[in-house]
Formats: sequence, C-alpha cells, structure tokens
Amino acid sequence: MTFYNQWKAASSSGAKGVALWRLGTEDPSVWDVVKGHKVSEIQTVKNGEIAYNYGEGSILHAKTEASPGERRFAFDSKGFISGEEYTAMPQAPEIERLSKIFNKEIVLTFDDGPDPKYTEKILKILKAHNVKATFFMIGENAVFHQDIVKQVYEDGHEIGNHTFSHPNTINISKNQLKYEVNATERVIQGITGHSSILYRPPYGDNQSTYNGYDETVYDPASFQKMADTTNMGYITVNYDIDSSDWKAKNSKEIVNRVMKQAENGDIILLHDGGGNREATVEALPQIIEKLQAQGYTFVTAGNLTNKSRESTMPAVLKAENPIIQNIKLILVNIAALHTVFFVLFYGTLIVFTLRLLIVFYLALKHKRKADKLQFDASYQPLVSVVVAAYNEENVINRTIKSVLKSSYQNLEIIMVDDGSTDGTSKTVTEAFKNNDKFGLLRKKNGGKAAAVNLGIQKAQGDIIVSIDADTIISSEAISLMVRHFNDEKVGAVSGNIKVGNVRNLLTTWQHIEYVSGFNLEKRAFSMLNCVTVVPGAIGAWRKKLVQELGYFTADTLAEDTDMSLRILRSGYKISIEEKASAYTEAPEKRKDFLKQRHRWNFGTLQCLWKHKRAFGGRKHKALGFMALPNMLLFQFIFPLFAPFLDLLFVLRLCTGDVKHSVLLYGCYFIVDFLVCLVAFRLERISSKPLIALVIQRIVYRYLLLWVAWKAVLAALKGTKVGWNKLKRSGNLQVTRDSSTERTG
Repeated sequence: MTFYNQWKAASSSGAKGVALWRLGTEDPSVWDVVKGHKVSEIQTVKNGEIAYNYGEGSILHAKTEASPGERRFAFDSKGFISGEEYTAMPQAPEIERLSKIFNKEIVLTFDDGPDPKYTEKILKILKAHNVKATFFMIGENAVFHQDIVKQVYEDGHEIGNHTFSHPNTINISKNQLKYEVNATERVIQGITGHSSILYRPPYGDNQSTYNGYDETVYDPASFQKMADTTNMGYITVNYDIDSSDWKAKNSKEIVNRVMKQAENGDIILLHDGGGNREATVEALPQIIEKLQAQGYTFVTAGNLTNKSRESTMPAVLKAENPIIQNIKLILVNIAALHTVFFVLFYGTLIVFTLRLLIVFYLALKHKRKADKLQFDASYQPLVSVVVAAYNEENVINRTIKSVLKSSYQNLEIIMVDDGSTDGTSKTVTEAFKNNDKFGLLRKKNGGKAAAVNLGIQKAQGDIIVSIDADTIISSEAISLMVRHFNDEKVGAVSGNIKVGNVRNLLTTWQHIEYVSGFNLEKRAFSMLNCVTVVPGAIGAWRKKLVQELGYFTADTLAEDTDMSLRILRSGYKISIEEKASAYTEAPEKRKDFLKQRHRWNFGTLQCLWKHKRAFGGRKHKALGFMALPNMLLFQFIFPLFAPFLDLLFVLRLCTGDVKHSVLLYGCYFIVDFLVCLVAFRLERISSKPLIALVIQRIVYRYLLLWVAWKAVLAALKGTKVGWNKLKRSGNLQVTRDSSTERTG
C-alpha cells in the first residue's frame, strides 16, 4: 500500500527512478505496481521464491504449499490507497527437515540399481562389515532382477523409490510422476511384500541441501515436485556427500571425495547401477573402514529420522494382498517374457551375425573366382528361348525384341500363349511373322508350368532359356549363361534379375532387395552349390535333365524353386551368371506387390514341404544344412517374430533404456547399410537408392512380414492360393553402359 502511494506520488512529480532496499525482501506485488498492472492484480498477495526450512539435514518433505493471499483497497479522491483489508493471508512454501542428527552418524545410499553385477558385490561387502544401507531402486531394473531386490531386503537394508525409468522429474507432468513412483512402489511391494516411504528423485535435488539458514531460494517447480511426492506419502531423501562415483576414474578419487565431505554431511551418495561401478565396489570397503576408524557409525536413512525399517518399509495391508498376489504373478510373467525376449533378441543377433559373416566371406570369394573363370568360346549349342505369356499384349513385343537383339545367334524363340484373352498372340504374330527364329504356340489356359513344359517339348535346342513375358534381357545374357553348360555337371544357370521400373518408393525398395540378395546370398550359395532358385524371369536349364526329372510340375506355385531343388538333389550343379542381366517389371502398387509376394511365399512353403526330406540330408549337406534352413529361418520364422523384437525395442525406449536400445538398433542399421553398399559396389551401380534403406527396413519389412504370416496361415488352413496374375504397366527403364533406354 505504501509503495503504491509512493510510486504514484513520485511518478506524478517527475521522478526519474526509485531505489529498493533491499532486493529479495520486498513484497513481490511492488513489481506489479512498477509495471502498471491493474489494481485487481495488486490485490492478490504473491509469494516470493523463498521456501522456509524447519529442522535439520537432507531428509525432507513439503510441510505446507505456497498459496496467495487476498486483500481489498480503499481509495481517496486523489487515487491514493487510503485503507487496506486482508481477506486471506498468503502462505509461503515450507520444508520440514526430518533428520535427528546425532554425532558421528552417517548413511550409505546407493542409486540406480539393482544391477546383477555390482549390487551383489556391494551386498557382500556390506555384510562383511556388518553395515546396513539404503538402496534407491529404479523400478524397471527391479522388475528384471527380482532376486536381487529380495536379497537386499532379506539382508536387512532399506529400499527406496527412485522412479520406474529414471526421468528428470522436473520435465515431466504430475500424472507421469505418479506413474513413475506408483509403478515402482507396486514392484517393490510385489517382490518384498512391503511398501516404502523413502523417495529420491533421479539426478538428485541440488536445491534441497540444507545450508543452515531458515530460508532458501527454491525453484517453484522443484518444490512442487517435492510437494507432489509428499502428498503421495513419501519423504525425500537427498544427500550432502556426493561421491561423484559415476564420473570418477578410479576408486581413490571416490574415497578422497567422501572423506573430504564427511565432516559436513550425513548422507553419502553412491551408485550400484547405471554404468560401470567397479571403482565404487573397490572404494566401498575403504570408505567404510576409514569412516569407522574416525568414529562414525553407519545407519540407514530411516534411522536418521529416528524410524525403524518397519516404519519406513511397512508391510502391505491385508486388504491389498489380492492386489499384491496379482502383481507378483505379473512380475513373474514379465521376468519370464524378458528372459524369452532376451534369448530371442540376442539369439537372433548371433545367428544373423554368423550368417552375415559366412555369406559375406563366400560372396567375396565367389566374386574373385568368377573373375578368373575361363570358358570355351567354341561351345555354341542350339538354345531354345521359351516365353510363357498370358494376357501380355502391353509388354510381349519388347521382350521378344530383346531376345532377337542377343549376341548369341544360334537360338530359336518359342512363345507359348497360355490361353490369353487379350491380343497377345495377334500382337506377336504381326510383329514377328517374318522372323525365322520366332515360333508361336497356343494352348488352353493351364498355368505357367504347363506352358513352359509345352515349349520345352517342342524345343529343338539342348539348352532351354526361360524368361518371363515382362522381362527384357541384356544382349549378352544368353551367351554368358550358355557357356556354363560346357561343364556336364551344370544342370541350370541363374541370371541376374534387376528391377527395370524404379519409379517410386516401393520399386526402389524392391531394387535394393534384388541387388542385395543376388550379390551376397546367391553368390555365397553358389560357392556351396546350393542355389535354391533359378528364377523364371531369366534362367537356363539343361533340357535333357529337365525331361529326366519329369518337367516342371504344377503342384507348387514356385515351379522354378521346385525344379532347382530337384536338380540339386539329383547331384547336379546350379551356377549363377552375374553379368546375365534381365530387367523385370516389379509391382508399383502395394496391392499388386502383396499379391505377388503372397504367391511366392506360399509357393516356397510348398517347396519346403515337398522337399522336407532334404533337410539335414547327408547326400547334399550344403542344401540340407545351409540353403533350406536359411529359407525357412529367414523367409518365415524370423519374420514371424519381428514384431516381438520391435515391441521389445519400443518397451525399452518407453522404460528409459534409450541409449542401449538406440545403440543396438543403430549398429544394426549401420551394418545393414554397409552390407548393402558392398552389394551395390559388387554390381557396379549407383548406391543412391540406399538413401531409402532405413525406411525400407522398417516399412518394407512389415509388408514382407504380412505376406509371410498370410502364407503360413494359408498353409495351415489348407487354403487354395491362385496365381494372381498382375497387370503390367509397361513402365520399364533399362540401363546399359551408362545409357538409358525407356520402353513402354
């Protein structure tokens, strides 16, 4: 009231400024006057940022919370305040310090546990020295190390609440704080059968260390968090001897810091978790022995407030026993699931790593071997190129033209129209009727296997090259594949399929998959003679062998995989020719992609079942112990569990294990990128598409997961799966020797 009148008088008389004595003790409302705020705002009596302290020590709780006062003013005719009436008195925040300090009593406290490596070592040291301590545990760690929590309690130590995931509580909401504290409380109750009234905020509370004065400038947000936990029934146990063991280089530093501060404090902060605590373990016996030598007695935080452990950790009420039993059951299940996830995650990681190393080594070995291979240029057998087509009028002509441009001249082309309902036959007849190398066969629709078989039966050549109707082959492709058949042991040769319509994100992802798969996996398996798929898009076959094996069969939707496996089981070799490029049209729409991959996956499952006796077979060990298990594991089993691994990753992020989780997944993506980069370098093509790799590994993986699940369920239910013919867009772009030719 007096300042308002003085300010008004000074302002009206032309005063240039005023001075306050002394800053920090003034009524906060004076600043509302200076700023020219409305009188209604001045009527609220504000509190400053001063928290008043009562008692001693660093164990405290909020006694009263801050609340503003209210007053009414009366004004005279000149606008000066002539009267003032308080309708509500302001209440300052008050902190009650609860320690009952006796001479030479000191407390050992440990934060961030329990840890399976360090907490148990610390417990042994404490037991050997007959010292009790207080452990402030993180709920997440307690869930996964329940046996250690039990041991801490059974050894007579106190357990305090250190939140569930160790967040900086100043930055979280009141509701999240309640979750963090209550979740940890339930975990402690479920494991020990006792509650705890002891709480320590993560990262401590450097504003709450008692400095000997009755008033301390205290951040309102920090006080409010203390008030929140006080209202939840907790007392805050801070510390006044900071060992800084989390950053110490050795045990000597820790011991020296503690001993220097011991005279001015009574609660020592150490850590039994959250990092490497070897130095803490080494320092602990020295700290205990040195302090005992100076006459100190070790007590618990509860003892420092003149409370027994039964008071700081009361038994759970009988009325809550059903809840506690349910919590115990949940904790047991969580621990079991954690073990399963742990084994699953790291088991998968080990398998993936071993597979990667083996595949990487064999792929590079194959690359060196392939560069040194020499072939007989005089070997020029007649080759029959068989093209099975069904409703391919948009793309068939470009496919036939690419074959006719082949550098290999001793060939014939047999196109089998498998009952097309569009103008496929008319289109090729008009385009190639005068070409002696081209022949057209027409039949009723019966599926690709039957169409290819008809072409083989009518073929004159000893070598069959089968290509899909949407594929464009490089001019050297046939020459490069055929030369391998000079070796009588070679039964088939796989070409190198490339995506020719890299137009959007989906086709880019498929492009990455094709390049990585061929240049690593196929190269590796070629070294072991267990290439399981000679693709229908571009593959060469020894005609006599195909006939001996009974041609392609229609009992699976992956006739090319089935024939490849039959050839291997017959004792023949399957080679790959990296330079025999074929450009295929990959699905550009998600729906078409899922249809195609569902057919491929279902067909592969059919082949695995059909050739189940080859698993672990002694006749062809590489096939039985490497290739077929690889197909089963990495195409079906591991993808089925991918969501659980991702769920584990998300759960660990949500529970605060961000650094460890991000590090693991970050390393996975880096290694994955490097592997793909090597594959692209082996192919000698631009690695620009790898920009989309991270998104591919997240989104694309779940598309593949979906079709894997769908295929497995369809197989288990006995659902009939059709061919699901895809509509061709004709958007194919072929790259040769740095030049680009667009078709369609």
